[in-house]
Amino acid sequence: MKKPRSYKLGLMTRRSLSGWLFVLPFLIGLIFFVLSPLYTALVLSFNSQSFNDVTGITSLVPLGRHGFEAYFNALQSQGDFITHLLESLSEMIIMVPTTLIFSFLMANVLNQNFFGRTFFRAVLFMPVITSAGVAASMLAGETGVDSGQMSSVGSQAMNLAGSIQDSIGGTFGNFIGTAFDKLTVIINGAGVPTLIFLAGLQTISPSIFESSKVEGATGWENFWKITFPMISPMILVNTVYILIDNLCGMTNPMLAYLFDQQGKGATGVAQYDLMAMSWMYFLVTAVIIGAVSAVISKLVYYEN
Repeated sequence: MKKPRSYKLGLMTRRSLSGWLFVLPFLIGLIFFVLSPLYTALVLSFNSQSFNDVTGITSLVPLGRHGFEAYFNALQSQGDFITHLLESLSEMIIMVPTTLIFSFLMANVLNQNFFGRTFFRAVLFMPVITSAGVAASMLAGETGVDSGQMSSVGSQAMNLAGSIQDSIGGTFGNFIGTAFDKLTVIINGAGVPTLIFLAGLQTISPSIFESSKVEGATGWENFWKITFPMISPMILVNTVYILIDNLCGMTNPMLAYLFDQQGKGATGVAQYDLMAMSWMYFLVTAVIIGAVSAVISKLVYYEN
C-alpha cells in the first residue's frame, strides 16, 4: 500500500509565513485606516456631494475642468492655501536644522560620564511624554489660557528674540532669532532624536578612539573623522523623523489652517477644496521627504 505523500513546508517557507503573520496586523491597519481614507479623500477632491431629499441618497457629481477644479482653486490662493503652504515650508527650513543640531549636541553631552546623567536624560525626554492634551494645545496656541505669568514669559522671550535679530542682523540674524523664538517647540521635538543619536554614539567602539589617541589625533579630529561619519546613518533617520514631525505636527500652519476650515463646516472652504488642498500638501510633503532622504543618503557612511 502506497503511503500518502507528506506535504511538509521547507524551512524558508515556514520563516516567510511567520514573517507575513507577524506583519499581518500592520497590513490590515494600513489598508483600512490609511489607504482607505486616502482613497476616499482623493475621490472627494474630484467630486462634489449631492444629497437627494426624495431618495435620501448622497451621490457624487464630477467637478469642472475634468475634475481638477478644486486643485485649480487651491493654486489660485483659494482659502490662502499658497500663503499657509509657504509659511509651513519657511518654518520647516528653520525648525529641522535647529532641532537636528540641538538634539545632536545634547546627545554628545549626555553621552559623557557625569553625576546625575540618568536624571538629565529623563528630564530631556520628559516633554515627549507630557506633550499631550492641554500641553500640546498650548504649544499649538489652541487654548484660551490667559495667564499673566505665561504672558510675561512669552513677551520676554519675544523681546529677546527681537534683540538677537537686531544685534546680528541679516538672514542669519533672522534665522537665529526665529529659532530662539521657537525654542520651546525645538526642545519638545528633540527628545526622540536625542535618544536615537545617543544610541548611535554608544555603538561606536571605544577602541577606535583609543587608537586615534595613540596616533596623536585631537578631539576635533576624532569628532569629524570618527564620530560624525559613524553617526551619519542616525542623521538620516532623525532628519526624516524631524521633517515628518514638523510637517505633520500640531504647530504646523498648514495643518492648523486645514483643521480650522474643517471645523467651520458649511461656513468654511468647500469639502472638495479642502480635500484637494490636503492631497496637494500630502504630495508636497512626500516630495520634500523623498528629496531630502535621497540627498542625505548619498553622504551616509555605512561600516562594512
